[in-house]
Amino acid sequence: MGRPINTDFSNTDDFALAEEGVQNVRVEKVYEKVSKNGKEMVVFELKAMNGGRIFHNCMNYEGCRWMLKKTIHAITKVNPEKGAMSFDPDEFVGKEMRVNVFHDDFNGRVSAKIKDVLPPGSKASDPDFGSMEDDF
Repeated sequence: MGRPINTDFSNTDDFALAEEGVQNVRVEKVYEKVSKNGKEMVVFELKAMNGGRIFHNCMNYEGCRWMLKKTIHAITKVNPEKGAMSFDPDEFVGKEMRVNVFHDDFNGRVSAKIKDVLPPGSKASDPDFGSMEDDF
């Protein structure tokens, strides 16, 4: 028998799946990451009001930045102007936005994914909610 491994799960939160549908979320963490296929992305770790967690991956390379732009707009209520920009990810922590969540089953593992984002107080009936276009 191998050497025993000791651990203590007393202060470990269970990983709850965020509910499907429209809900408010709070930004817990923001960081850059490289995807498995070598593409740059910005990850927003979100906490749903039901306690569920969502990892919102926004691609950050030419031709695929529309969701990152839309997410920044939803969090800050300021529409990023065309052209290059930089931002401090820590400024987003603690801010809220509304998201439309769906469940995705990949290889038998269900995870919460975001279909669309809107600023807090927006309604799912707003004409742009659910739209996947870069229309602002």
